Amino acid sequence: MASKVWATVSDQLARKLEVRATEEGRSKSDLISYLLETTMSAWESGEPISEAVKDLRLAIKNEDPTGALAALEIIEKGLTD
Repeated sequence: MASKVWATVSDQLARKLEVRATEEGRSKSDLISYLLETTMSAWESGEPISEAVKDLRLAIKNEDPTGALAALEIIEKGLTD
């Protein structure tokens, strides 16, 4: 069984979704469903690497070397465990 979900996204994100869906040969709705499912699976499992990647991106954006190093340590630990 499937449920429909409606969301409003920016024009920029809509274009990115269109390009990726076309490149992967799937519909936008299928791509969005896939992206939501994989993101929720990572979130449900408490996957520390995905959160650390977000933290790393934010630290880089904010030019925060201490935050970036902390995030990299979490990612490295997750990859080697």
